[in-house]
Amino acid sequence: MDVKSLTKPPALFKYAEILLGIVALSLYRAAEKESSYTLRNADEFYVIIGTQLGLFLCNITFPAAYLFGHNPRTIDTLHGGMCALFYLVAGSCLVDMVANHVRGKMTRLVLTSGVFSFFLSIVFIADVFFVGWRWRREVG
Repeated sequence: MDVKSLTKPPALFKYAEILLGIVALSLYRAAEKESSYTLRNADEFYVIIGTQLGLFLCNITFPAAYLFGHNPRTIDTLHGGMCALFYLVAGSCLVDMVANHVRGKMTRLVLTSGVFSFFLSIVFIADVFFVGWRWRREVG
């Protein structure tokens, strides 16, 4: 086991992604519980919950992989790009939901969840650039 790898930048990016994912998902679920309007009737519900919960669970595995000597390369770049895209879609759905469909007490929670999803997509893009830059530097 390589415990030192848990303090390197690729693992730190994953920690930030996990933390922001928890916040985005928690805000959305809190808004859903607080609302009399059921978000489950909206088509976006499946996109949002699937993206936020699925990618959050997927990201939990990466720090464990680093602990056992995983070296970020192509799969991390592909994973990060896809996560950035899906969180961008989830954030867009949330902001659209606030702008066009939902009004009331939960508007701020849904909007904040959307903003966190946008921010999370930016963190994933930065992670992809960092992994790509490191990979290119190592290859020469």
